[in-house]
Amino acid sequence: MKIAFVCQSFSENMGYITNCLPKFLAKLGHEVHVISPNVQGYFSSPNYKETYEEFLGPAIVPTGSKQINGFALH
Repeated sequence: MKIAFVCQSFSENMGYITNCLPKFLAKLGHEVHVISPNVQGYFSSPNYKETYEEFLGPAIVPTGSKQINGFALH
């Protein structure tokens, strides 16, 4: 089965719907795609840099596609 998740943000290693669920659906043999803009969760927070950047990285990330834990991120 082909499964697509459309999310408002994507932060690697954080979040159930954007990370855990796609990973385990891919392990079950499904073709899984996560489609998201190039922003981290909480990217619009006024204190993103002080609060989240060390853990998540920059608020805006490069665009493109890559494989993560068996699913495709676009």
